[in-house]
Amino acid sequence: MWAYVLYVRKPTAARCAAIACAFVIALMAKPMAVSFPFTLLLLDIWPLRRVSAANRTIRAFARLAWEKAPLFVIASISCVLTLWAQGTASAITALDRLPIHLRVANALLSYIAYLGKLLWPVGLALFYPFRVDALESWGIVACLIAFVAMTVYAIRAFPSRPYLTFGWLWYVITLLPVIGLVQAGSQALADRYSYVPSLGIFTLAVWGTSDVLSRIRDAHSAAMRRGSWGPPAAACGLMLILTILAHGQARFWKDDITAWEHAVAVTSPNYFSEYNLARAYASQHRYDEALVHNRECLRLDPTRVEAYNNLAVLLMDRGG
Repeated sequence: MWAYVLYVRKPTAARCAAIACAFVIALMAKPMAVSFPFTLLLLDIWPLRRVSAANRTIRAFARLAWEKAPLFVIASISCVLTLWAQGTASAITALDRLPIHLRVANALLSYIAYLGKLLWPVGLALFYPFRVDALESWGIVACLIAFVAMTVYAIRAFPSRPYLTFGWLWYVITLLPVIGLVQAGSQALADRYSYVPSLGIFTLAVWGTSDVLSRIRDAHSAAMRRGSWGPPAAACGLMLILTILAHGQARFWKDDITAWEHAVAVTSPNYFSEYNLARAYASQHRYDEALVHNRECLRLDPTRVEAYNNLAVLLMDRGG
């Protein structure tokens, strides 16, 4: 993105090549970066403002999109290679096992769930199982209404508050590749998927807070001058709260047993966490506790072949 800003300031072939090289490296690190060309289009609109208010036409946007054609080609190649690799490894769930309507329902729920975890980061876990029984129709309808309402509001706010449009669309677009429409693995969502999308929400929050404070300052300039310590004090208080929360969350990463115990506690029933907790106990030669959780894994998912194998190994190591 930094290379792109330099390119916008002075377009040259070398700077264009630098963007492409950085994009390829990003894709090699994490295919989720496939949405990068779309985020550059968002940057063109705001804050770079490469499309003026008087020239917001299809032709103007098409020109900016065509400028990024090499990046879209690279992104397309990455999608094909990623799908091929995951398909070869049988990591992609077939539609007959997980129908498209369940994927869409989980995607809508995940968009709202990620926001909730960002605003109130408690109950975080290593693995969140995909549970069809959690997809109640009323909950999905509520998530759909909330998602559509926030999207419409963000787009309509563009003339006066473009940061709302940028932040929300950044969140939606960068989360789309991992939202579960193409289901890889058996998780419903994963905290790690929200790191880059959360930048859009942070942008929205920072510019939004600044905008609100400016409006208050304009309306009560004398009072704001006398109480100018208020916003910095509030920011420091928020940082202190977040620091305490982060410290509390970090203790769950002390070791394997602690991490998987916490995952079981906050996401039960969770066959995957039960299985990994059993393996963590076994590594400490705590076979009785390992057996309890391995059997719970098999109760929740009787088709888990590796859990049967682990059960046999545990019984053999325990001596019967």
